Amino acid sequence: MIDLSSDLDLMGVFVPPVGMIGIVVFLLLFLPVRLLMMRLRVYRLFWHRGLVDVCLYSILLGATLLVLGLPRADLNLPF
Repeated sequence: MIDLSSDLDLMGVFVPPVGMIGIVVFLLLFLPVRLLMMRLRVYRLFWHRGLVDVCLYSILLGATLLVLGLPRADLNLPF
C-alpha cells in the first residue's frame, strides 16, 4: 500500500502522490491504449473523441489506484 498522505519533493515543488501516479498512468497506460485505439480506428464508433479520452483516462487511473491500494474513504453515512 502506498502512503498517500505525504507529498513528494521534486526540486522544491511538492507534488501529491496521486498526481505522480496520474502522470505515470498517462504515460505508461493511457497513451499506448490511445494509440492502439487510433490504429484500430475505434474512435470512429464514438461521437466525441475527447469525451472518450477523458473516460478512458479516468477508468485507467481509478483501476491503478485500486490496484495500488488507495485507502478507502471512511464516509460515516447515516444509513
